[in-house]
Amino acid sequence: MTNCDMSSEPDQKAVLPERQEPYRKIKFWQTNIVDIFKDDDVRLDATHFDPDVIGAVNDLKEAGYKLDRLGDMAEVYLRGQFTRIWAEDAEHGIPYLNATDMLSLLALGVPAGGVRYLSKATDTDIDALIVRSDWLLMTCSGTIGRVFYVPDRLDGW
Repeated sequence: MTNCDMSSEPDQKAVLPERQEPYRKIKFWQTNIVDIFKDDDVRLDATHFDPDVIGAVNDLKEAGYKLDRLGDMAEVYLRGQFTRIWAEDAEHGIPYLNATDMLSLLALGVPAGGVRYLSKATDTDIDALIVRSDWLLMTCSGTIGRVFYVPDRLDGW
């Protein structure tokens, strides 16, 4: 008998084979509509209402910690997606980084796959994309929330 066969005995159940990958647990909760609209900045992203996060924030407040919004302490830029046009060299473009490049820069000191150049002809505000020394960059797609420090050598990328 294999581990998937049903036994003829009524009290036994089929034993399923073990999965190679662990199941991902899905977390869910309910939010009152009043909570969604009580602030001026209406938030529709579910993670904003995560009970664990709300509990942690409440614990910090009750412990007497002063909590400030990041946007009140620093300038925050949120760049949307745009179509990229690639260039062959620095004469026609500027060095381009993505989150994968940042990870490989931290680990290996070089961008994944070498330096790529974003064409100056790309239809977007390229000046708004250029990073500066001492900035913190945070990923906003893929694995969200990875933070990277911009060293002097990446100023202007």
